[in-house]
Amino acid sequence: MEVILALSLLSVCTLAILPAYLVIYNERLTLQQENLAGEQLRESIQNYLTGEEQPPAPLWLNVVETRSASGEYEVCADYTGANKRKYHMCLYARK
Repeated sequence: MEVILALSLLSVCTLAILPAYLVIYNERLTLQQENLAGEQLRESIQNYLTGEEQPPAPLWLNVVETRSASGEYEVCADYTGANKRKYHMCLYARK
């Protein structure tokens, strides 16, 4: 009887904690994606300023570059995070 009670209690605790753990895990993955997207944008800006070739972006990241005749450069990244929310970030530079 005590074993059944202990297993029932363990099951209830697991069912209560597991969804919260999954949400936290997905948010953590999204923060890693945000860091990688920012790193990709900073690298694109640095390569633009030094005249080097742009590196390919990861498949999950949509990078859009805009260059103007006055030397202004804008690079934006759009992606859907592991938490299923859409994110957009941009960086600007001028030569």
